[in-house]
Amino acid sequence: VFFFFQAEDGIRDRSPSRGLGDVYKRQMYDGIEYRGFGQEVVEELAKHAGVPVWNGLTNEYHPTQMIADMLTIREHFGDLKGRKLVYMGDARYNMGNSLMIACTKLGMHFVACTTKKYFPNAELVAQCEEYAKASGGSITLTEDVQEGTKDADVIYTCLLYTSDAADEEDSVDLGGRRRLKKKKNIDGAEL
Repeated sequence: VFFFFQAEDGIRDRSPSRGLGDVYKRQMYDGIEYRGFGQEVVEELAKHAGVPVWNGLTNEYHPTQMIADMLTIREHFGDLKGRKLVYMGDARYNMGNSLMIACTKLGMHFVACTTKKYFPNAELVAQCEEYAKASGGSITLTEDVQEGTKDADVIYTCLLYTSDAADEEDSVDLGGRRRLKKKKNIDGAEL
């Protein structure tokens, strides 16, 4: 198995070409884990690699983390169906998206508890509502911490400040706390 991290392989600002996929295929890898930035990059790599390619992390999704998280929850509770998972953080990106997808496919109750500005994309919410109907799960988007966390089985947190803090003038109000400087996380996203 080959672990592919976009920034290390020198293609941070361009997509893997058909040639790059062919190179990886000839290296005799049985599979490639891609960890990078855009979802479109991992999808293009998968078209040309000739071996299974899975998403280790993109800006949009983090499915391998979901496998570990759901196994941990199941190990702790004995089951997943009917469990309430509350995500407190910026639910517009990989972790919020992936938790919502995983929960709704597995019959869990997903709650994004954050300010409205950081709710997940409406199209993805609609898609996940369909998953929830089929599995017996649900989706709740709320700004109310008391309502959102009531009867939670799991409370899952992320960054205390969001990656678009730079959109504000000099800082962003975080419920009484201020975020003043731009920082980058390990994946290069501004915090």
